Amino acid sequence: MTTPSSIEQRIAHLEGSFGQIDRRLTTLEQDVRSLREEMHARLDRLEGRIDRLIYWQLALMGAISASILATVLSRLL
Repeated sequence: MTTPSSIEQRIAHLEGSFGQIDRRLTTLEQDVRSLREEMHARLDRLEGRIDRLIYWQLALMGAISASILATVLSRLL
């Protein structure tokens, strides 16, 4: 049978283990939070790049369309 001191030692050991697990989980939580913030920042930059590329493609398509329309109209008139 276990003595009271050995039970107290086991409880103390478990408390120490739980404390260590808590510290590790806190570190993991901070790492995940940091990675999420970095991911959101990168996605924001990517969305900005995509928006700029779409704008330039639309502008280029508009210029080409205007040129084609001007050529067609000049030949018709």
